[in-house]
Amino acid sequence: MLYQTIIKNRYMNKITVLIVIFCLLSCNQNKIKDAKQTLHAKLVCEQDFYDFGTVKAGEKLEHTFIIKNEGNSNLLISKVIPSCGCTIADYEKKPIEPGRTADIKIIFNTKGRKGMAYKDITVKSNAINDTKTLSFKANIIEENNN
Repeated sequence: MLYQTIIKNRYMNKITVLIVIFCLLSCNQNKIKDAKQTLHAKLVCEQDFYDFGTVKAGEKLEHTFIIKNEGNSNLLISKVIPSCGCTIADYEKKPIEPGRTADIKIIFNTKGRKGMAYKDITVKSNAINDTKTLSFKANIIEENNN
């Protein structure tokens, strides 16, 4: 009888220890989750679409998208990916502090193109909204050589 009581108490102690460990881990996970939710960068672009209008073929068109970090942690842009080789994008490589703005400059080469062109630039970052798409269009007409 005494032996059974000792074994029963050992199991109860082990179960109690496991329950305490589980509770501590759960509490820490919630704290980590809360910290991730409260500390984040947020990429906002006031104008995420630009219309170049009607342009002549062969022109190099430039536009600057202004982005803002409306989060409470530094914004880091990891990549800016144009949808085709006719567009080049230059962007801020340093951290963008909360409340600050930065430029994403694009250059679209219309050489060899005609008609309506719709292009996208994908911005990848550490923001809570980690992917942002910026777009533009241009109506490209042939250059008149008269």
